[in-house]
Amino acid sequence: MGTALRQAYTTYPGSAQAGVVVVVGDLVIIGYTYGAAAPAAVTCTDNAVGGSNAYSEAKSQAGGDGLSSGHVFYAIAKSSETLTITCTAESDPGIAVHVVSGVAPPLAAVLTAVNSGTTASGTNHVSASVTPPNDQNYLFVLWFEESAPAALTENGTGFTEKIEVTSHQHSTYARNVLVAGTYNDAVTSAASVAFGNIIAAFKAEINYPAGSRGFNLQQMADAEDEGRFNELDVRNWWREALA
Repeated sequence: MGTALRQAYTTYPGSAQAGVVVVVGDLVIIGYTYGAAAPAAVTCTDNAVGGSNAYSEAKSQAGGDGLSSGHVFYAIAKSSETLTITCTAESDPGIAVHVVSGVAPPLAAVLTAVNSGTTASGTNHVSASVTPPNDQNYLFVLWFEESAPAALTENGTGFTEKIEVTSHQHSTYARNVLVAGTYNDAVTSAASVAFGNIIAAFKAEINYPAGSRGFNLQQMADAEDEGRFNELDVRNWWREALA
């Protein structure tokens, strides 16, 4: 089972996103941008039943235009519900949210790599790169700038645009990767501007071949309890998992 984007949401202007539908275990990724030359102390919370989901900050970055800043936060949904997510209010804020299924919890281990950078003023832009230590990841890229918002176009690196707010210029791109390596995004802007960018990789659950059933975890636990966790059992479990 690999990752899949359930839904992408965005609000501008505003530091809150309402109507975010999550299923227990989903990954919630927030891209938050605003008009400030340096990142502020920002936190994000939601109105989950019983208290907010725990949002960790993956990275913050000052924009390449000297006028903007951005952050990426993430959490694992603890229950199935509809959320309003709120980040610390800043000047001219915009928020983008990806809800992603098929990640590998816990929260402490789901982020496998993160990086950030800026681009010089121009129309061709290449993001910072990440090299996840495992081979199956959901890659999330946040592009932002404040000076001259302009439409972006993907430039041949396999990412897909999910959100674009050209009136503010916060855009998100995503990609599922199944092979270990180094990845970055490249975009072309309609106007000559300088961008900030944050790229993060999140670990996917194991992808079994199409039609496979996975391991029978109860059989494995029973075998261990009975002291018969041997090579034959392992072979049989693999045979069933790939059947």
